[in-house]
Amino acid sequence: MNAELRLEPLSKTFDRWKTDLSEKYDPTEPDRLFLFEEEGDYWNAIASVFLHLQWAKAFRKHPTFRNRTVDPFLSEPYEVMNALSSKLPPKPADKDFGGVFYDNYISLLKPRFLWPWLYHSCDVMGSVANDPSFSMGAIAIGLVQPMEHLAFLTAVSATPLFPAVLNDLTVSVTSDGRELFGSVGEFPFRLPDDEDSSRRLESLKILLEGSPEKVYIIVPDTLDSWMSMRESYDEKTSWKWNREGLLFTSESKAKKENETYFLPSKKNLASFPEDMTWNTISSEEGRSRIPA
Repeated sequence: MNAELRLEPLSKTFDRWKTDLSEKYDPTEPDRLFLFEEEGDYWNAIASVFLHLQWAKAFRKHPTFRNRTVDPFLSEPYEVMNALSSKLPPKPADKDFGGVFYDNYISLLKPRFLWPWLYHSCDVMGSVANDPSFSMGAIAIGLVQPMEHLAFLTAVSATPLFPAVLNDLTVSVTSDGRELFGSVGEFPFRLPDDEDSSRRLESLKILLEGSPEKVYIIVPDTLDSWMSMRESYDEKTSWKWNREGLLFTSESKAKKENETYFLPSKKNLASFPEDMTWNTISSEEGRSRIPA
């Protein structure tokens, strides 16, 4: 089986078809060619191949993502996935990921640890919430492309998280895979530049420094909750959380110096306060990166 994924404008596809009709058959051409005109769809397809081959259990654990709307390779057989995997981008598309550091880093990882955000900078969406007294806070975070989000959900479901409030209305959540997943990713998002965002983030920063157990980190873990977040991201509105999410709380005994160490928790989502109010979701594009 010879299969290939391509990011290709429709005009180029038509030109290539015309050329193919006038030339003899080339046996080196792929038997199956999957074309994507939009870059987001292309990277979503790469994430789908990666998940089906390396983390198929993600679809069993989160079955709502087994959906043709978000997974372009839901029905493709293993041999097609395997053929496509041999031609995935060997280098990241984003220039920020290049250089000797990336080469050394990527060489240490096993194929099943080559998460999508190591191929390119994934788009990040997020929001924050506070209760009326600002004595409790929450961070919601996800990736814009559905299959990349499922990979993100799979990775952070079992790895430490390090949330931080930066100085420019940006919230950053770092996921440390360590020996379990062999990779590290940093996922920042920036809130709208207004007084409400500043007030919420100041409260969140104080809580993370003094009472991290009062901060929730939520990652949508059903397709419906992810779609709700994505709709809010596209329309720049507040996220209407429907109580379907992966919840994290702090583990104080595992803290790093000057960092708040979060681990997955099985805490009942019903305990999440009813009166939490969400801020408008991230207004500017945040992009994942490999921390220096």
